Amino acid sequence: TMATVLFLVFPWNFLLFGYGYADATVTALVLGAFVLLDRRRMVLAAVVGSLAAATRATGIPIVFAILAVEALRVGAVSRTALPAVASIFGGSRLEVSPRKFGAKSIVVSLVSLSTLLAFSAWMWHHVGDPLYWFTIEQYYGHEPLTQLAAWLETLLSGWPSEAISGPHEMVNQWFTAAVTLGSLLAIPAIRRRFGIEYAIFAVLVWIMAWTGSRVFTPAGRLIMPITPFLFVLAAEWLIIRPWRALGVISACTVGSLTLVVLFT
Repeated sequence: TMATVLFLVFPWNFLLFGYGYADATVTALVLGAFVLLDRRRMVLAAVVGSLAAATRATGIPIVFAILAVEALRVGAVSRTALPAVASIFGGSRLEVSPRKFGAKSIVVSLVSLSTLLAFSAWMWHHVGDPLYWFTIEQYYGHEPLTQLAAWLETLLSGWPSEAISGPHEMVNQWFTAAVTLGSLLAIPAIRRRFGIEYAIFAVLVWIMAWTGSRVFTPAGRLIMPITPFLFVLAAEWLIIRPWRALGVISACTVGSLTLVVLFT
């Protein structure tokens, strides 16, 4: 209950209510895919995951989470612990045995990738480039992820003149940056609490959120698919601290209403 309340009042989640954005739909599909993954309903998870990938770019990482779960399930990828090494992905190295991928694993993989493959095929037919959906990003001023500018443009490229039109917008930009970076720091806890597939998903969504704009503000919305898991962690900490919980919920509610006014 606490996690649900935190999710509903998270400032940028005002886009769940009545706005013409697909963030609410992709978040619902991601949650459905993970529920199915946890129950090892792999084919159904692949179907729902493929719909999430088709709904919004931040749904695409669920495909990689599904592939990771399937690879671990059949033993195509196994973990061997490495003492004294800690990482987001569990302080382990991966041993790969592709031959263990059977017919069901191939079906799961193809189904999860189906909408991406279909869209790429359509783009190939439409403009002669199956990856045109990457190419078109240049019109939004994006740099390739292989270039350092893609990671720093949020801070350095034309900023802050592009983003800050007054004191309220300065607060909005810096608060968004703090929340986005805070979500990155929480990813190891997501792995420990939920598992490797959730960590893979969270990392990829975070990369999209951080590099997907020349300014900070969209990131608060773009991390929406991982906020349910962040708020489970927060709820477990706040539930035994009722006054802090009340303060956090109140602050988030005020923030949400403020963003509604600014956005409108």
